[in-house]
Amino acid sequence: NKSGNKDISSFLAGNKAAKGKGVKGGFAPTQQGAVDQALMPAQSALADIASRDSLTVGGSAVQWGSVHSVTGNIPGCQIQLAYHVVNKGKADSPAFALQWIDMNTNQQLKLQRIYGLKKEVEYLRTEMLSLQPGDNRFMLKLDSASEVNELSETNNNLPVTIRYTGRCGLTAIKPPSRSIVVPPSTEKPAPASKFSPIQKQEGFKPIRPVE
Repeated sequence: NKSGNKDISSFLAGNKAAKGKGVKGGFAPTQQGAVDQALMPAQSALADIASRDSLTVGGSAVQWGSVHSVTGNIPGCQIQLAYHVVNKGKADSPAFALQWIDMNTNQQLKLQRIYGLKKEVEYLRTEMLSLQPGDNRFMLKLDSASEVNELSETNNNLPVTIRYTGRCGLTAIKPPSRSIVVPPSTEKPAPASKFSPIQKQEGFKPIRPVE
């Protein structure tokens, strides 16, 4: 002011700095923004059970959701499937179940228990599944009982179709031949009679008594 005294009203309690500026410059956070940030809950880390984009069917890489053709004779009508179970989340998962379903009959083929999976870890599993001529439609259900609180539940059901054309059956194995041995008789032979006949071509002729 004209008297040379400085205006100290901005330093007094209850007076706000103009346009949100601090006394020493810069921008101070508004009171409401600080309250909103304090009340905002921290996002909790979750697990995310999934698989890779593909699996292996009889040694061939196959995309989940696709149709894979198999031909030829398969001994035992069974084929091996190999796949990865992955925890893509940021938290360890508790125990969960995985289930294989035959979608043609809606029957459960396998039900197995996985006793937890650490975050960002995967491991390889193998299964033997039976085939029939035609389309064999299978589905792998990860966390089938919904026991894990996950980031996404859309990657837990993984279908695959194996189209089999060929002869499905066991390989014929010829059993080894065995000779049948008749055990010796335990009965004692009857003593020969002095008058036992001897068979010849012309008939029977009595034996002369032995003196």
